[in-house]
Amino acid sequence: MDLRIEKVPPALTERQLRKSIIGALAHIRPFERIPFELEWERVFGHGKTGDVILSLPRLEIGEDFLREYGAYGERGGLKIWKKKLVVTHHGATPADLERSLLVQMEHAADDSGSEYEADDLSGKDLPIDGVSCGAWNINGAFSPEWAPVMTKPGVMKILPDDGDLAIVMDAKMIRVSLYNVLSVVVDHSAGHQSVYFSFDIVPKFLEVKPEDKFKRGNPDDRGRGRGRGRGRGQQTRRTDWGQGRSSPTIAEHANDREARFRRVPGLDSNHRRIAQYSRVYCIGCANADLLSVWLRNEQRRLPMPIFKLVHASRGFEFTKDKLNQLHLWYVTLDFKLAFQCQLLVSDGYILPREFFEIRGTIERLVDSKGSNATTAIAESLKTLIPDRNAKTSRDLSRDIVNEIEDALRRAEQNDYTEKSLRLSRFATWATDRSIAVHHVHITPSGMYLNGPWLDHGNRITRLYSGYEDHFLRVGFTEEDFAKVGYAKGVDLYPILQTRFKGDVLGKGIMVAGRMFEFLAYSSSGLREFSCWFINPFAFNDRWIDGDLVRSEIGELETITNAPRYAARMGQAFTSTILSLPVQRSEITVIPDVKRCGRVFTDGVGKISWELVQDLHAIAHKQTNPPPSLFQIRLAGAKGILALDPTLPGRKICLRKSMIKFITKRDTECTLEIAGQADHHLKFYLNRQLITLLETLGVPCWNFLALQNRVLQEMKTAWADTMQAVSLYHHYGVAQESRLDNTLKMLHQLGVKNQSRDAQFLNKCHTVAMHHILRQLKYHGRVLVPDSWTLYGTIDETNTLGEDEIYICLRDGDNTTYVKGKVLVARSPAIAPGHVRFATCIGKPPLGSPLEALHNCVVFSQKGFRDMPSMLAGGDLDGDHYHVIKYREIFPREERMVAPADYPPVVLKELGRKCTINDVADFFVRFIQEDKIGGIATTHLIHANRSPEGAKDDTCVELAECHSVAVDFFKSGNPVRNIPPVNTRIKPDFMMQEYRLQTKEADSRRARMGRDRVRFVKSEKTLGKMFRRIDIATDLEAPQVEEPDVKDPSRMLETDPIWGMIAPMLEEGGNEWATYEKEVEGLLFEYYNEVDVISREMSPLTRDSRLSEEEIFMGVVVAYIPNFHGRRHREFTQSIKMAYGLLVSRLLRAIEGVDDGKSLPIVHERTAFQRAAAFYHAAVMFEKEERKSARWVIVPPLLKAWQRLQLAACTSVRDEDQQP
Repeated sequence: MDLRIEKVPPALTERQLRKSIIGALAHIRPFERIPFELEWERVFGHGKTGDVILSLPRLEIGEDFLREYGAYGERGGLKIWKKKLVVTHHGATPADLERSLLVQMEHAADDSGSEYEADDLSGKDLPIDGVSCGAWNINGAFSPEWAPVMTKPGVMKILPDDGDLAIVMDAKMIRVSLYNVLSVVVDHSAGHQSVYFSFDIVPKFLEVKPEDKFKRGNPDDRGRGRGRGRGRGQQTRRTDWGQGRSSPTIAEHANDREARFRRVPGLDSNHRRIAQYSRVYCIGCANADLLSVWLRNEQRRLPMPIFKLVHASRGFEFTKDKLNQLHLWYVTLDFKLAFQCQLLVSDGYILPREFFEIRGTIERLVDSKGSNATTAIAESLKTLIPDRNAKTSRDLSRDIVNEIEDALRRAEQNDYTEKSLRLSRFATWATDRSIAVHHVHITPSGMYLNGPWLDHGNRITRLYSGYEDHFLRVGFTEEDFAKVGYAKGVDLYPILQTRFKGDVLGKGIMVAGRMFEFLAYSSSGLREFSCWFINPFAFNDRWIDGDLVRSEIGELETITNAPRYAARMGQAFTSTILSLPVQRSEITVIPDVKRCGRVFTDGVGKISWELVQDLHAIAHKQTNPPPSLFQIRLAGAKGILALDPTLPGRKICLRKSMIKFITKRDTECTLEIAGQADHHLKFYLNRQLITLLETLGVPCWNFLALQNRVLQEMKTAWADTMQAVSLYHHYGVAQESRLDNTLKMLHQLGVKNQSRDAQFLNKCHTVAMHHILRQLKYHGRVLVPDSWTLYGTIDETNTLGEDEIYICLRDGDNTTYVKGKVLVARSPAIAPGHVRFATCIGKPPLGSPLEALHNCVVFSQKGFRDMPSMLAGGDLDGDHYHVIKYREIFPREERMVAPADYPPVVLKELGRKCTINDVADFFVRFIQEDKIGGIATTHLIHANRSPEGAKDDTCVELAECHSVAVDFFKSGNPVRNIPPVNTRIKPDFMMQEYRLQTKEADSRRARMGRDRVRFVKSEKTLGKMFRRIDIATDLEAPQVEEPDVKDPSRMLETDPIWGMIAPMLEEGGNEWATYEKEVEGLLFEYYNEVDVISREMSPLTRDSRLSEEEIFMGVVVAYIPNFHGRRHREFTQSIKMAYGLLVSRLLRAIEGVDDGKSLPIVHERTAFQRAAAFYHAAVMFEKEERKSARWVIVPPLLKAWQRLQLAACTSVRDEDQQP
């Protein structure tokens, strides 16, 4: 039943109202815990009262409530603040909400984190009389850097609804998630008591908006609207939009009268300067008894307090003078080294005073060993320094000095110089195509340095090769590096406009002694809120700055739409993997194929066989035949080039639709490859496609059968090596470590006894299975057989009929022509018409140019409309398409609908030439108004809720809004008038991982905020697939016994691989032993780099590192807030790239591949001996039970052994054949 509570005072917070309702429900039902839901209907206008809808789970509970507290009940109303609020009957509770409340009521006893509890309400605000912030110094003392003058007492409180700690003082607030509280130290001193909170991130800083003077300064959020209309004839405003579509953008709430607070970089000018360095906050409390009671009441949500005497230092660490001295010193260093030094300070590893102590040692290292070696040593310090607290900070500086001294001695003993520095990211290899790019994260209160990390590079960085360190990748994030987003009741406009746009994009940033200015961004970078900055430099007698770089990209002066201007510039910043110089005479412009007002060849051109061979030679790939399709950037053109074997010589044919702008005639032309169809990709289902296909009549059990098939394969994989190899390959696990190839090779050689490292391999396999289960449960990512994901191109021969396509799949010598009926789709697809049937023609006529195309889907140029445009508005400039031949998930023909056809977006023209300021304006505006994810989530919620699924009218409207949102980055037109959807009630398959999976294991679960979203059991396919998997149960691994032999010196006796290669080593006179010293240096470098990845790429605290198994398998097994979706993928991709480079360099160093600097090319037998020496050293390596290095070297070791064996057998056979 729904009840209406009328004329609720505007100053009343939701928490206060909930407390009163809990008390009322406890009165009428004293032995039951009754869940409920509130929806605020606030009338427009500041200070006016509004009504609240109270939803209860059962009719009889509502009737009892009315009898007691109704307008004509015994109490005559609900008493709050000595005022009785009128309670009346409103109507029936919506079915989905009623189900949610009933489920909560059934499981109320087990639910500890999703609703208010008695101890949540019993605690009181703690009066405080002082606040200061700073850091723990080298002596374990607190170094206060800032302390405001408090004109009146403040309060400290826990906000269990949000899982936050709030410190309120003088209309200002410091707020941080309880999840980020590392330690609590309580200090007793002369009757006064202080408590020190150490955080692993910088808190949020808020201040009351000047125009709002609230009498009751409770920082709890007000109403929570669910988006469903209540009452008649009232103009109400819903203020909470949930987490789905209907989430308002930041821009819509900038300067909103409903926002009580505004986010600021710091609480005053002095605080802004030191905010990013201060992660310890000292709170003074005059009443020690009150503090003790408060800590006892909140002990479930805070770390166990440490009681000790804390000394406060008198000197300041982060004064302007000290920071300026450091910046002046950075200027004298090589940029790479200066970057690492500033990183250590900006991220709180080392305090300025401590750095002054070790500065002389760093300078001596530079003089004796060079900047690169010193940079690697400085970077390795991060792996040694734990999170600072009152315990670990003592003698921290001395540990750092000792480590640097040890590194110096190690360098002297092992000749640790720039020439021997081979595996580090700071080493330069002649065979490297990637570049090392330094990264900077700009947050509301700080600037954090990261990297350098690998990047494929782009046109601009290649143009200025050797000056890559004058370019920065700069991302804009929250303090925890999550995506900047809307916060209820908080105005972010000052951060976006003043901090991000004015201070950073407008004025530039000082990094490692260099001033960097905003340059541009790529389209993919914009979606990640990331862009490029440049530090001006001299190059070939010219001064290169941002204006010059942009002016030489092309003739962009005629573009008067800022987003399009930025997108065209961004073509030059697209990451590309290959580049090949071409002559302008080799480029021809040909017309597009147009019909019925549509361009059938939008974004696709042709390339000759000779140029394809040249590209294949540059790639150094062994694939045969070469790829037949390339995604390219060429001058001002972008799109796809497909092989046309009829083109003579070196020839490129560009279509007009590919040319986005004109470059200057004197500019060199380089064909840049962003991607190529060198193999076909597997096809995996996703939640959007499952929803669409279910709407179109695919039975639920067909999807469940596919999921069960994968789950059965996972069970088999525990005992079946080849099944494990297959799963690793299909789900992209262990690609960088090559474990799948290793296991396959050992299986073929009959090596099965791996008990020595059985535990390590078992842990690796567990990590891999955990990753796959998460993909299945939370993303619906199920592998579909007989289905592929391919680049799209056009039929240049005009052979294919309407709705016909051509597909040839080639994998080495295996060629498959797909024939018959298929389903074609493209992601993201959310409208019912975004999937179409097509017919594959099979093998083309003999001699047809189509035979030259493989691992791509060729569309017809016939018909009234091109098929790619029917598939979620696709084109042929590089889009991937899903082709499904698995008939079990074919929709029913009668349920298919016509493809969507949305009108083209009208561009917003400035009426003048665009400037870089316009680009910066749009960059910030995109952060404000990007809605793609929200719309897709809301569509999924409503499609699950509606009996019509994705065909529901609201879903159709949302699909159109999604189409507009996708084009926002190049049109400048944000989505408006999004249909309202209740996102407070979600299906169970949208439950957040960290809440569901950490209920038992994570001791910090109680610190999470109350989940305001209610989840209901979904009876549709996604809900059943979600509930089918229990990660904890499905991940039960067989027990593996520890090996009997633990002495490293005896391990080789039982090692099957060593036993296999030992005879050949003995024949060579044990030459391998002479390489032991060299490979031990490589082994040390390898594990040092693994340590850096483990710590620097961990999404957790500094002391919670990635495991060796996670790095080895290329996955992250972490359940924490704000770590899912895109952020999880970005972390995983970064780990894979970093570890992939490390493994690649290690193998090349051992095999003797020339790095252009220090390693000679060695004979194959020598390479075998070196690999054996490394294997021996890895087995003997006892440091922290490290074992991954051994498995990295197995494939090249066994390949070299096989080649030598084959050579020996051939030699013997030749001798036998001689007369």
